[in-house]
Amino acid sequence: MKEGELIELFSGVVGSENVLVGEIELASYSYDASNIRGYPDIVVRPSSSDEVIEIMKMANETGTPVTPRGSGTSIVGGAVPIKGGIVIDLLKMNHIIEIDEDNLLATVETGVTVSELNKALTNSFYPIDPEVKGLSTIGGVLSEDSACPLSGVYGTARDNVLEIEVVLPNGEVFHLGKKSPSKERHLMDLIIGSEGTLGIITKATLKLKSRPEERYAFFVKMSDSSDAVSIVQEAEKSGIRISAFQSLYRDALREIGEEVGTDYIDFIGLIELSGDPLWLSTWIPKLREIINKLDPIEVEEVEGEEVKEYWRRVSVVYDIMRKKGMAGLSISFSIHKDKIRDSLQKVDQASMRLNLPAVTTFHPTLGWIIATFLFDPGKKKESERAEKAVSFVGEEVSRLGGSIGFGTGIGVSMIKQYVKSSPDAVKLLEFLKRTIDPKNIMNPGKLIPLRER
Repeated sequence: MKEGELIELFSGVVGSENVLVGEIELASYSYDASNIRGYPDIVVRPSSSDEVIEIMKMANETGTPVTPRGSGTSIVGGAVPIKGGIVIDLLKMNHIIEIDEDNLLATVETGVTVSELNKALTNSFYPIDPEVKGLSTIGGVLSEDSACPLSGVYGTARDNVLEIEVVLPNGEVFHLGKKSPSKERHLMDLIIGSEGTLGIITKATLKLKSRPEERYAFFVKMSDSSDAVSIVQEAEKSGIRISAFQSLYRDALREIGEEVGTDYIDFIGLIELSGDPLWLSTWIPKLREIINKLDPIEVEEVEGEEVKEYWRRVSVVYDIMRKKGMAGLSISFSIHKDKIRDSLQKVDQASMRLNLPAVTTFHPTLGWIIATFLFDPGKKKESERAEKAVSFVGEEVSRLGGSIGFGTGIGVSMIKQYVKSSPDAVKLLEFLKRTIDPKNIMNPGKLIPLRER
């Protein structure tokens, strides 16, 4: 079917004002936070599940690739239409359908952002906020099975959802899960984290959490990344529940100028405690003692609303890339805590050998590391070196017993390494993909490297 015919068909479903084909409009949908590039042929902006169903029927009939998109905050190219075709922009599907704070539940369309949902809540909050700014949509969070600094306490996205509505590639719609535990859970988990390769999640019932009564945090600067692990281990022995611990590694500090000074700083970290004031009155002095025994270069203690400002200081990856105008190829992984320091050194090796700046964050409570190698998207050799850097780190992480893709999804940037590190999982995913999406139209090129038979 010709492009003009598709435009006419989609206009009949969503209105001509919600079908975009202009060069500048299409360019704005050609990248996400990773700056990986891929140009769509057409952008369609539905306002309801029914419209998504009709769009998918047409795409399936014509064999046209479809890339679902929320806010475009993926750092692994998850929302980039690398095979062209249709981008389905879900941001107009932003209705909060029901809030039940008594039972800590919220039912939403999946174009709702985390910040929009949290602003609508009074005594509760939705805890999965990947970039700590609330920009991600619920659909993106669920599709990537996102993690965040609070995941040590609250888990990942799949741990905080009870029901979903999903539209499959042929336009069929399925409702999976219930507002109480059910045997359908395993089927819902098949879709969550599948990165839009099996269908489009259009609605979800989410689990909310009660807002903590108090928040308290330590902002530390330290000379050895292994001290971060020591803090976590000693806190666990003392019965201290760390709510979140995010650290900026020294490569990131170089990019923001934090390493300048007379003392060598290996990382800065924000360690948050939250909850009942009585518990905190016991935990805070104990954690202070643990930190001080490790001889930190600097410690600041903050509480209440001031903690939010400090989270902005350790959530800088997006800001660095935007400020420098560079693309980034990322690898995320989870690893045993005693291998965190070794893994960070592997990132250093890749950065130095391939002459690329890196920006690395790590979460010691989760054993979660995200390394982003920066490059000029206009220079092919630099992008090739970034791919080599990700491949090297991925191979080393696998050798150390780590798991690729935790918290961010695989996307484009890690797909080659994922194939190497998890061949059985890839084989099974390819089988499921052929069954559910035989024409391979759903977000092709992400997570599942479907090969020709």
